[in-house]
Amino acid sequence: MGKYNYKNINDISIRINSYDLMYKDKDWKAIKYHNEYALWYLLTGSLNIAMDKESYVLNEGDIFFSYPNKIFTCSSGEEGFSLRSIHFNVYFENSVHLLEVFNMSGFYPDKILSKEAVLFKELFKNRFNDENISKVALKGYILIILSKIFDYYFEEMSENELLLNFSEYDYNKFQVLFEYIYKNINKKISVQELALLVNLSTNYFSAFFKKISGMSVQNFILRVKMIKAKELLKINKYPIKEVSYLLGYNDQNAFSKAFKRYHKVSPSEIA
Repeated sequence: MGKYNYKNINDISIRINSYDLMYKDKDWKAIKYHNEYALWYLLTGSLNIAMDKESYVLNEGDIFFSYPNKIFTCSSGEEGFSLRSIHFNVYFENSVHLLEVFNMSGFYPDKILSKEAVLFKELFKNRFNDENISKVALKGYILIILSKIFDYYFEEMSENELLLNFSEYDYNKFQVLFEYIYKNINKKISVQELALLVNLSTNYFSAFFKKISGMSVQNFILRVKMIKAKELLKINKYPIKEVSYLLGYNDQNAFSKAFKRYHKVSPSEIA
């Protein structure tokens, strides 16, 4: 597949919170849910995680990366564990980003950050509202981590038979598709319409889309709407009624219900 040019990676705004989590009890278990992106970096011990019918065992230096609104279960290993947790929101500025296109949630081995591990441990040590660390530096390091994940993800994905012939040209075609979704987010968009746009049959397009994004076309469109809604409410301070109109909802109540199902909070709690 080769390396992609992540030219859109700087066109984002990032809000970051980080903290440490430690459990010495080998019987510790929990169900986790976050409405932000989450990076867990295991400092000591081992941690078992199950998500999307996949199971992972994290050891020292390993990374677990989760998308917003992912539900997963975790339990400590025999000796417990400690980890550094980084949660962040990403807002894209008039561009389509690989985080929106591909489902990269999952386990990443310690070799991903082998050279950056020391800086990782220090830079993100309880940095919530820490004015001593430049926000530009924090954002820059998040981007470094994401670029490492991108490279590893595409190397692994290139071994998938369905994606062996997925070239950079193909990716560019799909980027046109995603940009079309963004530009027409206030309209009803059909699967047939999108399949025609990239010159694929409806059935193949639906299967391929789910394979690369981890969700159906309509769920992806809903996700785009809900991420944009949160941005408009929280960052741009648009009123709820106007946001619902901008995202193609004729009924504000229908928008509010969809928003709460997705983000687990009502629009009024965000605005």
